[in-house]
Amino acid sequence: TEIRVPGEKIYFYAPSGWEVEKENLSTVIKQSKDCLVSICYNWPMSYEFDLVEMISRLGYNFTADADSEGQGYIVNSTIEATSTEKSTIAGYDCVVFTGVVSNDGNWNCHVYGYTFVVNNVELMVVGIVSAQEQDAQMIADINALTDQIAASVTTK
Repeated sequence: TEIRVPGEKIYFYAPSGWEVEKENLSTVIKQSKDCLVSICYNWPMSYEFDLVEMISRLGYNFTADADSEGQGYIVNSTIEATSTEKSTIAGYDCVVFTGVVSNDGNWNCHVYGYTFVVNNVELMVVGIVSAQEQDAQMIADINALTDQIAASVTTK
């Protein structure tokens, strides 16, 4: 499967709160049978944020979403971060992470993403390669698309 990173800039308008009800807390940006990039978010919170903890807290939105999009059987899996690093993206403090999620115990799927807080809303941009072969080029392409989407988060 060939994944093309779009040439134009992608904008994701971060929610400013829950003035409008949202039934779905996850949005798929790019999807194929072997990979996807998803933006997951949670209710506005009023406490001090732990950006590493958000990986597991928002991971349930992501795994349910990826599973429903036909990426395998990861709905009951949790993201296991193998590396985390503090950084800045789109002007926000963030944690960049790489990790794996189990595809029904049969193989580990590559995941890569960002956690940050925008307008007091927890936000995670995450990409997954769910194919069993875990192709290096596909991983590089999905990482690049995840970078591009995370960098395009805006509130305007």
